[in-house]
Amino acid sequence: MELLVHLSLREGLPRALPQALAAARPVVAYDSDGASEVCLENETGFLLRPGDLPGLQERLLRLAQDAALRERLGRCGRQFVQQRFGVQRMVDDLYQLYTRLRAFPA
Repeated sequence: MELLVHLSLREGLPRALPQALAAARPVVAYDSDGASEVCLENETGFLLRPGDLPGLQERLLRLAQDAALRERLGRCGRQFVQQRFGVQRMVDDLYQLYTRLRAFPA
């Protein structure tokens, strides 16, 4: 697999997107729900308006023909996921949330 195409119209933050990025694969996705949290235009992949089939075709051809672009987007995607979704970051964020919630009276 060289890239992930995710054309869902409803899915919160699709887990497939950060998983593909963690595997250093660029993503092409429709800009719906949480996709824009991880699919950063020309950084980790390409984000399209839902239903933009000409744009989808153009991005897929571009990625199919440009190995260096796939590698750059994949590398940036992996770095992004490691920074935003790494285990230590997730544990620290949950700890901070629980600490804040503990301050509220029951």
